[in-house]
Amino acid sequence: MNVTYTFWAIGVAAVGIIVAVSLFAIVYFGKSEKISNLTPTNIAPSPVPTAVADVNNSQASTASTPRDDEYRDIPSALAAQIAPEQLILYEEEITDDLGELTTLKQLVIRSTTLVTLPPSIGKLQRLEILNVANTPKLSSLPPEVGKLVSLEQLNIANTAITTLPSEIKDLRRLRVIFASVGQFSDAEKNNIKQVLPSVNILER
Repeated sequence: MNVTYTFWAIGVAAVGIIVAVSLFAIVYFGKSEKISNLTPTNIAPSPVPTAVADVNNSQASTASTPRDDEYRDIPSALAAQIAPEQLILYEEEITDDLGELTTLKQLVIRSTTLVTLPPSIGKLQRLEILNVANTPKLSSLPPEVGKLVSLEQLNIANTAITTLPSEIKDLRRLRVIFASVGQFSDAEKNNIKQVLPSVNILER
């Protein structure tokens, strides 16, 4: 009886051990499999947020846009790219296609060699302020300035201009002409006043 009980107890214990080992193996390897599924190779990359993508795209487009200092001798390209309303042009930047800058409202020209402006300036229908002051060799304005129908201010101080073309009579919005003291003769002032009575000639 004791021997039988002993064998029975050993058998029950062996079965218990086997069951425990099996359960441990199932739990351990099950966790390992779950952990392996979380390794970097199996994790799908999260999508890039739309806002970040937009910022990157805008930075790329900005980087591909030419800088202002790249626009030399090509005013028409400048107009096509950035459509400026205000612009300062120097020396060799003043070319025959100046009239392509049709969005301009204010134009400042500075040159030590310029003698006259290109006739295409007459295309600047939106121009309100034309400033050619301190361009000492500029001796005349082309007749086409009479087409600047939006012009309100004209600054020719410190230039060699002593008379204005008769076409200025068409500048009905012109209100102020800035000139140097003694730049206009009395006769020229009278001529300007006759065709544009509302214009003030300010000498300084």
